[in-house]
Amino acid sequence: IEVDNPTNNEILFEHNDFSGGPFAYIAYSAFEDCFYVTTDKNKILKVWVKEDGTHAYEQINQNNTGTTDGFLADEAKFQYLRGLTIDEDGNIFVCQGDNSHVIRKIAYDENMEKRYVTTVLGTSTVHGTDDGSPDIALFNGPQDISYDGNGGYWIAMRYEPALRKYSIE
Repeated sequence: IEVDNPTNNEILFEHNDFSGGPFAYIAYSAFEDCFYVTTDKNKILKVWVKEDGTHAYEQINQNNTGTTDGFLADEAKFQYLRGLTIDEDGNIFVCQGDNSHVIRKIAYDENMEKRYVTTVLGTSTVHGTDDGSPDIALFNGPQDISYDGNGGYWIAMRYEPALRKYSIE
């Protein structure tokens, strides 16, 4: 691998909020012109460039552990956060791996004011390799997810040798 300009890099943040163990993932949102980062500390961080050219970030979820659906700011709980992807409407899809085994969707409400979290694939604490509709599909450590721009979500597994594709509605 060659890097065209190895001096063209910059450390944007050196902060403890971006650490938390061996896992951290990042995805770009064209909808909001920002990045989202997940960490092992069950944090989802929004990172953006301010008008003055400096960088900023905020944690968009609470530090609660679990797999509870609800409003992002005060009800939803996450654990074992792994990879994430963002569709053209700004919906964030995030994997919860290890003992969680689900795919979660973070979407704005109809007024674009609050975000709501739903579990769209898998069953928390139940692992398996069953394909099928969202209510019966099972995962064994979903590790990363990518949106293909055509309604397909590609999910890489940690504990099974598989790459699975789903259409999430």
